[in-house]
Amino acid sequence: MKPVITIKYNRFLDPIFIAYIQAQEKWKDWTPPSKEDVLNKIKIYNEEWKKYEDIVLNFFKNCYHLEFQQNLIEVYVVSGNPRPFSNPLVLKSGYSPQEFINILTHELTHKLFTQNKVGRLEKYNNESELTQNHIVLFAGLKDLYLNVLKEPERLIIDLESAKNHSTPDYSKAWEIVLRDTYADITERFIREIVYFKK
Repeated sequence: MKPVITIKYNRFLDPIFIAYIQAQEKWKDWTPPSKEDVLNKIKIYNEEWKKYEDIVLNFFKNCYHLEFQQNLIEVYVVSGNPRPFSNPLVLKSGYSPQEFINILTHELTHKLFTQNKVGRLEKYNNESELTQNHIVLFAGLKDLYLNVLKEPERLIIDLESAKNHSTPDYSKAWEIVLRDTYADITERFIREIVYFKK
């Protein structure tokens, strides 16, 4: 199933996220953008997503042999968010359009895996749970960036972002993907988890 992806503002979630962020000592001086600025960003994000939506959704099926189990996925954009997450799918308004597509694709992949209740590859059982959760995901993203979109700068953005993450787990997952090759990882995933599940 190819779901409809809606990207919109959520007036109920936004004040909650603003209050949460401003309650943290390290972000106490953060000033949220105006609602108008957030709505303008959402307009830009929607325009950018239209360029990539069919490509990304088709890629999920071709790469992972999985389909979404719902026909509508709502993406909520708020003024600020310490970290993106997939359930509910909430992203901050501070991304560039290019970063937004990367992050949205990342979180949609998590949602795809969750909806299909897929497990992790046994080969990487010694890694942390966070690293295991991202090995197959990053393998797919690398394939998407390099072979489908042919936009290698997206890979550079993700590698740099992993270095700045609060834990080393993201960098470790990328290290494994670069070492074991994304094709081997996704093929193993399809063979050991997706086909076995079916």
